[in-house]
Amino acid sequence: GVSSGEESEEDAALPGEVDESDVDNEEDEGDDENQEEKGEMGEEGRPVGREGGRRSSKSFFSAAPRSTSFASRSFADLNLSRPLVKACEALGYTSPTPIQAACVPIALAGRDICGSAITGSGKTAAFGLPLLERLQHR
Repeated sequence: GVSSGEESEEDAALPGEVDESDVDNEEDEGDDENQEEKGEMGEEGRPVGREGGRRSSKSFFSAAPRSTSFASRSFADLNLSRPLVKACEALGYTSPTPIQAACVPIALAGRDICGSAITGSGKTAAFGLPLLERLQHR
């Protein structure tokens, strides 16, 4: 065909596609030793630590204190006030689930929580009971 100096519709890159002629195929020539000096490398070769002004999850989250028990026999063991313990019992809940046993004491101590558990495990109560406890004392 005749070339007018412009790309035909067939040759043009679609939105979201990369025109391979514009891509630099040179790989990073830095050696691994230099990367280790700069900092630890995480998944996909990204440095662990501060990224784009945000902290990575490794430096942001701390482990649960060693004294944290993941099994309590009753809601009273979680240091909840008597009215909340009575409300839980009135709803038919006799013992906290593992996520509740782990989260409630930490939240009552004023620490932030990042927990995950399966559906139906009692996460809402794990986060809500400490909120209700603190609201009672305001």
